[in-house]
Amino acid sequence: MSSDKLTINDFIIKTLDETKTLKTATEISQYIINNYDTEFSKAKKPEGVVNKKAGLLIEKGDSRIKRTKIGNLYHYYLSKYEAQIDFDNTNNFAIDDLQNKEPFAKTYSEKSLHKLLVSFLRTKGIYSKTIDQTKNIHKDDKQKWTNPDIIGVEIEKLNNDTCISLVKEICIEKAIRLYSFELKKEITNDSELKMAYFQAVSNSSWANYGYLVALEIKSILYEEMERLNQAHGIGVIELKANPYMSKIRFQAKYKDLDVNTIDKLCKNSPDEFGAFIRSVYTLLTGDNMLFKTDFLHKFSDECFDNNSEEIKTYCNENNIPFEDDDFEDDDN
Repeated sequence: MSSDKLTINDFIIKTLDETKTLKTATEISQYIINNYDTEFSKAKKPEGVVNKKAGLLIEKGDSRIKRTKIGNLYHYYLSKYEAQIDFDNTNNFAIDDLQNKEPFAKTYSEKSLHKLLVSFLRTKGIYSKTIDQTKNIHKDDKQKWTNPDIIGVEIEKLNNDTCISLVKEICIEKAIRLYSFELKKEITNDSELKMAYFQAVSNSSWANYGYLVALEIKSILYEEMERLNQAHGIGVIELKANPYMSKIRFQAKYKDLDVNTIDKLCKNSPDEFGAFIRSVYTLLTGDNMLFKTDFLHKFSDECFDNNSEEIKTYCNENNIPFEDDDFEDDDN
């Protein structure tokens, strides 16, 4: 096959096959430019393209290619050369790569994903707020699987004053749904999945619905996620850099509120969780407050205004990986 008919995926595999060692996305892209495709250098971020393409190959279960994280960077290699790669002596890779300070190598923080999730949740009618763990009264390890990352409230949409009054009198608990979200950057293997999932189970015991959320999820884990969802009821949200392309992979199952745990969380986090519960209480009991979205905005985190350029700028500033085609649907 001539090189002009090869895809970027082909070039990635070909590069790793010829070099027979660990390669970063920058090293792979430079090898492709030097040996196969000089036009590839005109891409906005060649190394970013390689990272995305190689990551998708792995996510879709391509058995030829694997990756390992050294420092803050992924290093790719072919499975057939795994036995001859000295993984015990990879410190030099990490030092060299970090000294290079490649733009794509800058990692993003879990906290930077909060605004993406909050924006997605708003499209579902859920008003959400980050819980600042540093403000908790108890900060020991025994409490670390108690507090959710993000909490949310969904209010039933009712407009008739008589109906609202009736709801307040006889079935106020049916008017609201409280949510808990455990947020992770990535879930790439079964061990990470189990750890994150049962953290979400613990952190959401108080809520009507609990979700595990991650930006990077390997598709080979979907079957196990489905099994866990059926057994324990925690849903899974696959977050995207363009939050409006995010999807609920598995729906959470409804459960009654655990008032004892809510009481404990209010005591442990009076300025964060406690303030959220007080806001919900005001919505339910204040005159003409129930179902007023302007009040919901006051205690919710800021979200995007569905502006692609604003989101791209935010992702660039926070080193959140994305490709321009992630926003194609928004431009149509």
